[in-house]
Amino acid sequence: MTNQTGTLIEIRNVQELGIHKIEQLMDRYGGFDLVIGGSPCNNLAGGNRRTRNGLEGGAHSSLFYDYCRILDAVRNKAARMRRGGL
Repeated sequence: MTNQTGTLIEIRNVQELGIHKIEQLMDRYGGFDLVIGGSPCNNLAGGNRRTRNGLEGGAHSSLFYDYCRILDAVRNKAARMRRGGL
């Protein structure tokens, strides 16, 4: 046990997480220390290569691009916060 404290914010549906909500949360908490995202594709390690190829073909593959969208929004907002802007 590390005795760390903080607030864990779990977002159930990242597709509904817009830039406005991201910025609102960052303003509320003063930014984020960590953004965690998992791959919705279970074959990136090669476990089911016969049925799918990379990010293509999976029903949840488009969720990978939502992580990139969210991370980009966090980076942009963090840069503005460092410069002292909103």
